[in-house]
Amino acid sequence: MSALTILLAALALIPQPRTVRETGGISTAREISEVADPKIPAEGYRLVVKLDGIVIASSAPAGAFYARQTLAQLTSEGRCPCVEIEDAPAYCWRGVHIDDCRHFFGKWSMKVVLDQMAKHKLNVLHWHLTDD
Repeated sequence: MSALTILLAALALIPQPRTVRETGGISTAREISEVADPKIPAEGYRLVVKLDGIVIASSAPAGAFYARQTLAQLTSEGRCPCVEIEDAPAYCWRGVHIDDCRHFFGKWSMKVVLDQMAKHKLNVLHWHLTDD
């Protein structure tokens, strides 16, 4: 199996945002304003990047956090494409299971796991610490 085949299979597993609309241009704006919108699902968000600023709309802190993760993924060298993204998770339970009682990972490894969970918008860590 080639590396390209593996990469394409991995990308197929990552869900895409519900709607993405490119508005054209590259933004270097640093100002982020947050707006409460009760119509958006609890972990959902709307991210609008314009030339003059960035607006994050969400109904809960989790949605705003996930919008900031998306913004971080879009930003490169302080520049971000002008875009409007609306997204919400398809499932309420998105997580990782770590079996630490059989294979000890240590504190540093668990911090890396937590950082990667945040980056990929996973919300549940099942940490299996003991057997029996």
